[in-house]
Amino acid sequence: MTHVLAFAWLLLTGFGILCWALPTARWTEKLGLAFPLSAGLHAAAYFALMQCWGASVLWSALLFAPFIFCIVRPHLQRGKSWRLWDAAPAVFITVSVLRVTVHLAITPAMEWDSVAMWIFKGKAIALDGALTSNFASWLRLEGLHPEYPWNVPMMHAWLARAAGGFSEPASKWVYVVYFGSLLLILYSLARLRWRRTGALAFVSAYLAIPVIYVLTFYRDADMMLETLIASALFLVVRYQKEPTGKTIILLGAAVFLCCWTKIEGVVFTGLLLLPYLGMPLVGSRGARKMEVFWGAAVAWLLGFLAFWIPKEMLGAETFFAAGVVPVAGLRESLARAGVVLEKLLIEMTDVPRWNLTWFLPLAILWMGRDPYRMKFLFLGHVALYFIVYFLTPVNLTWHMQSSLSRVLLHTLPALFVWGVFAFPQKTETARC
Repeated sequence: MTHVLAFAWLLLTGFGILCWALPTARWTEKLGLAFPLSAGLHAAAYFALMQCWGASVLWSALLFAPFIFCIVRPHLQRGKSWRLWDAAPAVFITVSVLRVTVHLAITPAMEWDSVAMWIFKGKAIALDGALTSNFASWLRLEGLHPEYPWNVPMMHAWLARAAGGFSEPASKWVYVVYFGSLLLILYSLARLRWRRTGALAFVSAYLAIPVIYVLTFYRDADMMLETLIASALFLVVRYQKEPTGKTIILLGAAVFLCCWTKIEGVVFTGLLLLPYLGMPLVGSRGARKMEVFWGAAVAWLLGFLAFWIPKEMLGAETFFAAGVVPVAGLRESLARAGVVLEKLLIEMTDVPRWNLTWFLPLAILWMGRDPYRMKFLFLGHVALYFIVYFLTPVNLTWHMQSSLSRVLLHTLPALFVWGVFAFPQKTETARC
């Protein structure tokens, strides 16, 4: 029961934050962003207060308590009624959510990354009440990656401390709520441009990709990072509709949490600042464009420091501590590029894993209306994101086998978002 109250607190404070920052947003937008942003901000506040002053989880909760009073009852404007052709994608989405919920609820968390690098760390911090040097030494000794960012472990630790004890079933529900939040964010993104039918079909196309379920069932942090990346992209697009300082604050929070969730998030959001903050704002005033850019840039810097400072405090090192692969001659570089491209092509054409549904938004983006030339920026962005495979000091084959599908998952929100924007705008007045 106490864990239910802890989840409810995060959802309510998150919904209050969205009511304060985006009062005109649809309730689906607020509900989708509520838990990822609120849980991450509570975890970050708890981490800072715990390490600096040994403060309890109560103080982090009190920081966000005033937002409870910002909650207003969702105002559902009456739009067009549901039509028969809305039923098929709605049923498919419902079945997909039930599939994920049931699987995560009835299967124990026994995946190595999930248990060792995220849930166990959160449990240890919840029991100790702090991130101790002895615990960090043990992580280094066992190879449990103390250099990884701390958003997910601190989220588990916050829930455990707030509920009065650690619960493995409760830790599994974090992934269920995050998955539901991701779908609501994707739906909200599509609803900014399309009618309800198109938005439901958009989410269904995303859920038709089998590897999404594989990586969600694995309970790693990749689905959480994907959710936060989608949140950042949504807020970039939302800023066009509502260019306010509060929207920039929310965007900054999403960018910060991307950096604080996985090391890949530091890279992705750093690259995200280059094309995705400039091109969609071409029609905006220059001052407004720079305002949102610098807001996100400052948040990225804070997120990088939140990743780098604990890593240095704990004496942890990443794979790249040993250096990078030196730039070789033309023949060696082309051979390495050939290996990367071959494995990428094999992965993306693996129908049982990807179902080729990912190709639909890419085709739409390439052939449709693309006022921001996003197809070229997206391809350039993905190419830059994959440069890590050219520089990795570890075995290239092992590195790509262990991370390629997860890295591709991070780019899916950007691909689907700009696929939406390749179509003309057709919206309704409905609030859901």
